[in-house]
Amino acid sequence: MSKSPIELFYTTLPIINDKRQITGSVARPMIDIILNYKHGKMVGPVQALIDSGADYNLFPEEVASIIGVKLTNGVLRMTEGIGGKTIKAYRHSGIKMFVEGHSFVTSVDFSEEVTVPLLGQQGFFNKFDSVTLLRQKEKIILKP
Repeated sequence: MSKSPIELFYTTLPIINDKRQITGSVARPMIDIILNYKHGKMVGPVQALIDSGADYNLFPEEVASIIGVKLTNGVLRMTEGIGGKTIKAYRHSGIKMFVEGHSFVTSVDFSEEVTVPLLGQQGFFNKFDSVTLLRQKEKIILKP
């Protein structure tokens, strides 16, 4: 028996210039997720960006501390970001992620150098049969 697709919608966010003025808006494939680590408390919703260009899940350090992960106990990884900038991150396994009733165990890289949680190819996309981003309809379809 196959599970029903999960249908979600893009989130419209303001575009803010360097003078802190709103200059427009942009729709992004952001979804709410719930996290759990080692049977601790459920944390969320956490708004995360579905990023087809990200190899791995990459979250801010603040999320690690909220779910009870000690940042530096993870496996140190140097990862390359936008513009070739290298950042230090720590990979932690055994993170349970919930998306609209669907759950899976995954790994997350946590870093003090990022501000937006990113859902990447390994650890998010590969947990679904398909991840479809319908840009014109601002719709996300996740097929478990």
